[in-house]
Amino acid sequence: MNNVRRNSVLVLLVAFILSCCSNLSAFEPKAGNWWQWQNGNQQFTTKAFSVSKKVGGYKVIQIKSLEDVYGGGSYYANIDDLGFCQVGSDVHDAISGQYLGIDLMYPVLPGIGGIEYGDPIGATAQWIGYSLGPDETIDDVDNCDKEEWEILGYETITVPFGTFENAMKVKSRSYYSGWADIVDGAIEPGGDWEYYDGSYEWYVPVVGMIQAVDMDEQGNAGADLLQLVDCKVSGKIDYLPDGQITPAEIELTVIGKKLPTDTISGSGEKFSLTVLIENVGQEAFEKGAKVDIVFYARNIDSDQMTIIGYLEGKSISSLKPDKIKKYSATVYLPMDLPGGYYELGASVGDIHAVVEDYEIEPQTGFIELEMSAGKITLPTAVIAGQMTKAAIQVSVKNNGNVSTEKTAIADFAIIARPTDVGDDIVLGESSAKFGNIKPGKTKKYSFKPAIPADVPEGTYDILISCSYNDAYVEFDLGQQVVVSEPFIDLTCEINADSSAEMILPGSKSKIKIPVNINNDGNVTPGKNDTVDVEVYLRKEDGSEDDILIGSSLDYKVSGLKNGKPKKLSFAVTIPATVSSGDYRYVTVLYTNTDTPGFSQPVKESISDSTVTMAGGFMELTKFDSSTYETYDSSVKGNLYGYGYSGHCMVDVDNSYGYVTEVIASNEDGYYDSQEQTYNWEQYSQGIYLESFGQSIDMGSITFYFDDLVVFPADGNSGIHSSGVYGEIEVYGYYIDLEGQATAKGEITGIKKIKVQGQSYEAVESKISLTISAKGTFEYEDYDDYDDYGDYEIKILTMYMDIKQDITYWTTADGIIKSQIKTSMKMRAPGEGSESGSVTETRELIK
Repeated sequence: MNNVRRNSVLVLLVAFILSCCSNLSAFEPKAGNWWQWQNGNQQFTTKAFSVSKKVGGYKVIQIKSLEDVYGGGSYYANIDDLGFCQVGSDVHDAISGQYLGIDLMYPVLPGIGGIEYGDPIGATAQWIGYSLGPDETIDDVDNCDKEEWEILGYETITVPFGTFENAMKVKSRSYYSGWADIVDGAIEPGGDWEYYDGSYEWYVPVVGMIQAVDMDEQGNAGADLLQLVDCKVSGKIDYLPDGQITPAEIELTVIGKKLPTDTISGSGEKFSLTVLIENVGQEAFEKGAKVDIVFYARNIDSDQMTIIGYLEGKSISSLKPDKIKKYSATVYLPMDLPGGYYELGASVGDIHAVVEDYEIEPQTGFIELEMSAGKITLPTAVIAGQMTKAAIQVSVKNNGNVSTEKTAIADFAIIARPTDVGDDIVLGESSAKFGNIKPGKTKKYSFKPAIPADVPEGTYDILISCSYNDAYVEFDLGQQVVVSEPFIDLTCEINADSSAEMILPGSKSKIKIPVNINNDGNVTPGKNDTVDVEVYLRKEDGSEDDILIGSSLDYKVSGLKNGKPKKLSFAVTIPATVSSGDYRYVTVLYTNTDTPGFSQPVKESISDSTVTMAGGFMELTKFDSSTYETYDSSVKGNLYGYGYSGHCMVDVDNSYGYVTEVIASNEDGYYDSQEQTYNWEQYSQGIYLESFGQSIDMGSITFYFDDLVVFPADGNSGIHSSGVYGEIEVYGYYIDLEGQATAKGEITGIKKIKVQGQSYEAVESKISLTISAKGTFEYEDYDDYDDYGDYEIKILTMYMDIKQDITYWTTADGIIKSQIKTSMKMRAPGEGSESGSVTETRELIK
């Protein structure tokens, strides 16, 4: 802890700045004031400087020596209840400390503990304080200081500056305690007080301290004498006469003009009171001094005082001895003043004065209100928050003995009182002009009540009240209103039949879904009320989660009345990922406002009929070989010159394999089996073609694909290519083949077709497969021997182009019709060529 001790030099530097005016505790030196001092053969000057800082909310000023004899000087502030105090030994301490922002704070005499210039000899004062460092709090206090002062007398003192009569001589002693406690915010020294400093000091008004000398513990004066040589201070310096100086003091005189002998309290009758403020002291009031004047009527019997007027901040600035300030006020007796005998007076602080030889006996004023009904239009039943076109007219009569004030305002309230149990409910409040209603006179008022939305259901009596000052009257209008609670109940419904629809997922076309929003409540939503509406697809068999296909967020429903729906139309695209089957449209409505009565659960609406989602190529996975018997096949065309007839089968087993078997006859009536084979596996990315085989009577052809996508699984069109390799058997020889395969898959849309004479709406899908390959083979031609029996080595090159177009139509029941067209060209330069095509059509037999 930073414990700063006050030495004799510091005392001398501190004390000289004070003025011994009537209340030195309120003294504050001005910037620019200076004092020149002599201490032995040494002279120095101290000066007051303003500081643009505050300490604990108090403005501080710095006093320091211009010659820097005593360091950087000290900082002071005029602190309430303490007087003029040192508040820091440097700028850092003065600004950053914890207790009033100070490092060391102690009062500087005179002005503390009641000691002021002019007090009697023997007057004493004591102060106990403590020190705090910049980063310390009150809990860090561990020692304390004590200052004691005593007025020894008034003497004539001569210093280099001049001779002063009646200089106040003060004995000052300083002690400290080695440790201390803070108990409930107060200092409790813990140990004996130890003397460490003392001095004799002389003070005069305006100038402050003029002389000081050291003093030891036994009271002996030392040789260290400090005297004032010259100064510049704020105020006039007088050489004062012997005797005690009387400070500025107020004396009041109250004068009344044309005061009434009797009146009625609250009648508004006004009269004038004048206050004379005289300075009966020997000093002038300080510059800027102001007073507040209170006018009152005092009951002579009960001594009760009632304020009847007030003047605030009236100036007595620099009011000299024996001078008078005069202030007048117009007053009147308030209505709450009871009858009796009164005297009128005024006060300034604790100083009172009354109008001499005057008493008044007013009657008690009162205002009594009476109400009566005029034209009233109230509904007998209403929804809370919805009452309109209601009006109440009442008359208010003053049955008192005084008029209402000119600017009076009365408070009115319309009340709904439950006919059963419950508290009153205020339906409306208003303030209306109520001025100058004379005794016996009536004034009319009109109101438009409203039933708030939060009024509970029930039956209510309707009343109206009027309140003015202490007068209150309540009037029953004789009418009852039945209140229903408001509520908003919004629903949504699909208002179109969807039973005939068949939709292809992934199609670019928009599906329109009309929806109505209805209000089944008894009030309309507010202007900012909105809802969210979402549309889902719900599978009829419940095998999948609902699929969101459309939404309308923050849709305004303000003003939606019962029986008048708001129409929405959702234009949506069905995602390609939606599987086939029967679905229903589902709308879900969410409210998202806090309007009273608008709190409701989520509402759901389901379409009455179903909508069919059709499948495309993927629908092949629904069928197995047992479906073969349900198809009728026809074949047209020929392949490689052979007559072509028979039937075709599509067989899907466990989503793997696609087999087309062709039974053909030649010209001689012999039948050869020719077989085409597609094998695929189904992945999330698509359907991959793995192999292709073709055999004819002139040999056999087999192809293999690297990785060929026949049709994307997401329903979009696609063209994909792959390398192809294989072999062909010709006359017992095998020729390696290599080339390119291209596959294209496409869902072309929903078509109307006839199958077995019956019309259908079906999804049309197409697959196109093209293979171009060639192979080269070297062989020995033994038919062409030379004379020496040698044979010829020949090179055979085979070119093949195969194309197959498959079109099929599917409904929710699967494939109802398919058409497969296969064409082939085969050529070998020097050997000729073969070509042909065949088309197979298959229809489902119901």
